Amino acid sequence: MTPRPNPQQFLIFDNGPDIDSRIIVFGASDALKHLTHGTWMDGNHVAPHGFCQLYIIRCPLGNTAVSAIYALLQRKSQHTYENLLRAIVGNCSCLQHQPDPLTVVIDFESAMMRALKAVFGDHIAVQGLLHVDDLPAGVEFLQENTPDGLEPLLAYFDSTNCSGTYRRVRRQADEGQDGVVLRRVHYLHLPCGMCTK
Repeated sequence: MTPRPNPQQFLIFDNGPDIDSRIIVFGASDALKHLTHGTWMDGNHVAPHGFCQLYIIRCPLGNTAVSAIYALLQRKSQHTYENLLRAIVGNCSCLQHQPDPLTVVIDFESAMMRALKAVFGDHIAVQGLLHVDDLPAGVEFLQENTPDGLEPLLAYFDSTNCSGTYRRVRRQADEGQDGVVLRRVHYLHLPCGMCTK
């Protein structure tokens, strides 16, 4: 329950501990009413043990945005995302509210893009989606157009989400010369499909 003076149910969906792809969704009924024409969605990888991600859905409220939904997900598949969206729509229907987003802003999650279209229809405009194959060109564009002072932020984004970094594996002698062997350390976040077990 949310705090008083107007307590509301906060746990709105849990498909149970014996399910292969558990989904637990939190959100207050007042927040669900704001899921109208536009939302922002993103998952992060800081989640309790046993879950792949904490997925957050934000929606506009006046000149700002509020977090309306928090979902703990064990998978990052289209099927999981469809079940998440259907659970949210089902709870909204119980409140006599029908979310019909026209625009959704997400990150690189092609599985979520497909789920959004499957649940809400092809009319939905998905913004911010950049296919993994387009990342190098996107980073190159950002490098050429980054305002002064934001280069460290772009370098962090590139190494964390795109190119990765390098680490020294060992020193080796090559034809009498000292050398260093480096290994690419891919981006820190798990790509889509990596946490399906």
